[in-house]
Amino acid sequence: MGTIGAWGIKYNPGSYLATIPPDSYWVKVWVMYGIVGFIIWFGIMLYIVGKGCGIVWNIRDPKLRVKLNALTAGAAGILFCSYGNEVINFMPSAIIVYISWAFIFLGPRLDSDPELVQH
Repeated sequence: MGTIGAWGIKYNPGSYLATIPPDSYWVKVWVMYGIVGFIIWFGIMLYIVGKGCGIVWNIRDPKLRVKLNALTAGAAGILFCSYGNEVINFMPSAIIVYISWAFIFLGPRLDSDPELVQH
């Protein structure tokens, strides 16, 4: 933990990996946790994105569906942007992703019957 990048310079100043800047967050996860940890982390991230898409797909209220679809796309975009840079790990992107996930997974509770919604 904390062996590469800025945290590596701060917490492990004499190690070889501390001198190597990671080119992406995915590489940072791979270096810190190994290939098994990376596969587990990536699987969890893909599960969250896939489950979020499934939740949004089943939302009946069209206005809520559009909003949750935008949150899902934004969170997935930040995750995939982390392939090139460490976007998902810094503020304000991290807060946006985690709050988006919370609202997406609360979507079924926020959903209402479209016939009851007055337009």
